[in-house]
Amino acid sequence: MVRPARIAECPAQMEAELVGVYEMMQDADTKGFIALEVKVLKTHVHQEIRMEGHKNRIDPDKWHPMIMSFQELYGLKEKKVDESVLAKIGEEEYRGFSNAAEIEEAKEILSST
Repeated sequence: MVRPARIAECPAQMEAELVGVYEMMQDADTKGFIALEVKVLKTHVHQEIRMEGHKNRIDPDKWHPMIMSFQELYGLKEKKVDESVLAKIGEEEYRGFSNAAEIEEAKEILSST
């Protein structure tokens, strides 16, 4: 269905079509967040993570996906899997997507009361 090659190191993959695009934070000074709605058309799952005796199930004891938590990459272990490229960006630089000036003003007002 898709033309680009799939990533061999990724044991579970989905092909999807875009159904909708939704802008978020309409009232913010700086826009930039969107949510994408997709319809999954086909999945590809490596044999080694499939659950025995089931055609369409993944064995959670065999698959350990990577997740991102607060800019850091983790696996299903108690430590980070790898360094995240996003973690190289200072957290304060993400404030451009919020109304940072109003947040700081509110903090000052609250601290003076």
